[in-house]
Amino acid sequence: MRDEGFAVVAGMDEVGRGPLAGPMSVGVVILPAGFAEPVVDSKLLSPQQRMEKAIAIRAGALSFAVAHVEPEYIDTHGVTASLREAGRRALAQLELSPDIILLDGRHNFLAADTPVRTLIKGDQISASIAAASILAKVERDDLMREYAHMYPEYGFETHVGYGTPRHIAALKKYGATPIHRQSFLTKIVA
Repeated sequence: MRDEGFAVVAGMDEVGRGPLAGPMSVGVVILPAGFAEPVVDSKLLSPQQRMEKAIAIRAGALSFAVAHVEPEYIDTHGVTASLREAGRRALAQLELSPDIILLDGRHNFLAADTPVRTLIKGDQISASIAAASILAKVERDDLMREYAHMYPEYGFETHVGYGTPRHIAALKKYGATPIHRQSFLTKIVA
C-alpha cells in the first residue's frame, strides 16, 4: 500500500460475529513500515502465542484500538450495522488518521470517508489485518473470561460464547443471560 502512496495504512478485522453470547469486537492497527514482529492469523495461534503477539503489537504499533458492540445493539441493528458501528468506534479511538483501511474479507462493512480495500484472507496476507485480529481476539476472549465469573454455569471461559454442545445445554437448562444475543437464540431457547 505504501508503494501506492498510502503512508498510513490501517488494518481492521472483526472477532465474534457468530457467537450466541458476548460482544462483537473490531480491532484496527497501524503498524510502522518494516514492523519486525512476524504477525500471523489469530486463528493459527494458541492463546499464549496470541497474548505474546498482542504485547508485541501494542508495543510496536503506531496506533491501535479495539471496540465492541454489545448483544443488545446486535439484536436491534443486526450484524452488518453492528460491524459498521464497531469499526466506527475503533477508528475514532486511533491517534492517527489512516490514508487507507484494509479489511479482511470481501465485503466493505464500513461507512468511512477514508478509502477502504477488502482483502480475501487478509489476516493471512496483511500484517496489519492479522495484528488487528489478534488484538480483537485477545480483548474479546478476556471479556468472555470475565463473564465466565459472573455466569459460571455456561463455560464462557472455554467456548467464549460460541454454540458448543455445553453452551447450548446450559442455555436449555438455565435460560439466557443478559450477555446473550436474543436474536441468535430463537431456535435454541423457546
